[in-house]
Amino acid sequence: MFTRAVVSVVLSAAGALVASGCTSLVYTPVEPAPAPQAVVFSFAPESEGEPTDVTVGIVGARYAVGGAPLEGPASALATEMRTALSRDVQRVLVAKGFRIAGEFTAIDQMTFPQKDRTTMVLIPTITLSVTAQPNPGERVHWQSRSMNGPPKEQPLSIFRGRVLLGGQKYEQRGRFTIRGSIDLELHEPLTGEKLWLKDIPITERSRDWTWYYWREETKDERGNVVQTEDHAVQGHDGRDAAMAVLFADAYRDCMTQLVSFLSRDELILLKADADRLKEVWRAR
Repeated sequence: MFTRAVVSVVLSAAGALVASGCTSLVYTPVEPAPAPQAVVFSFAPESEGEPTDVTVGIVGARYAVGGAPLEGPASALATEMRTALSRDVQRVLVAKGFRIAGEFTAIDQMTFPQKDRTTMVLIPTITLSVTAQPNPGERVHWQSRSMNGPPKEQPLSIFRGRVLLGGQKYEQRGRFTIRGSIDLELHEPLTGEKLWLKDIPITERSRDWTWYYWREETKDERGNVVQTEDHAVQGHDGRDAAMAVLFADAYRDCMTQLVSFLSRDELILLKADADRLKEVWRAR
């Protein structure tokens, strides 16, 4: 996970400037990045009616095959969201009065008695895209004002996690955008016939972020830079917080829509279609 950068004034460095003839030290305040909050993927639906005689099997939520791979904090959050979706879909169905069977990894993994006793099976599939639009990093400077002559800018450096004068520190800004959908497929399990397919859009959202870092260079024996690695400067990195907000908002929006997409009345009516398909399969 990334970390946030908080700029701190190092008194020893300031004292060194004063000793060298600088009467004051002025710097542009850097807004500290907010600490990332733990994303709790949870949804508590309200009860909608008395229990029904419809049993809905649940196949655990999965991501669409061939989707763009997610990296860093997006990957971890996507895994948590998938797990939560499987759990909360069941909560929604129970609140609507349906019995639950499963969770299964796939319809083919169900035994014959399980398929026979289950009215229909719900399969949620997530399509998710998180894109980053970073701007080039810009060096951040301290500014010292001398008694004689114009102000001079001093770049920052890092020593044991502290911000010091005399090195390079960078600020980078950018934007994350999340988009996608959740497909809900309803199947009759014995025949595998699809009863309906509904698509819940993940409303496109964007979030700006900022982080501050210092750059570590690895050089070979000749002094040539062979590798560079960026390290966050103290505290938390704004990218974490932005990503967490995006996922939390997207999940809440999807689950709110899912309640209306999974209509109690519609699923009760579909039981007749599922029963007919079972009868045809048994009569083969």
